[in-house]
Amino acid sequence: MAENNTAKKYDDLNSVTLGGRLTGDAEFKTGEKDGRKWKIVRFSFACNAKGETMFINCSLPVPESYQGKGLVKGARVAVAGSLKVTMGEKRPFVDITPNNLDSIMVLGGGAAAAKAEEAGEATTDQDIPF
Repeated sequence: MAENNTAKKYDDLNSVTLGGRLTGDAEFKTGEKDGRKWKIVRFSFACNAKGETMFINCSLPVPESYQGKGLVKGARVAVAGSLKVTMGEKRPFVDITPNNLDSIMVLGGGAAAAKAEEAGEATTDQDIPF
């Protein structure tokens, strides 16, 4: 019994905040089980750590009305949550489970910002939809 209490006591120590750029647009999966509808958002982002690129996978249950505005390829994001690393055949897989929807911050960038930058147009705070 003491081991279980110890594990629960330190569960909150698995807390990280990582940032990077999305490797693709967010994907949504919806379904229904036992009469209840559900929706999950999934996305991956890349972050550099001491010259190495890590690819981080995220998934989170979201309200049915959630559209994931700003979660597009190239957008800068920061995610706070718990970290899990599993070993694959060729490389480790790193997953973050965000604490909640507010733990995902879109910091700008992405396809629309890149096109505006190429055209010489500046992106302002008014261009960002939040």
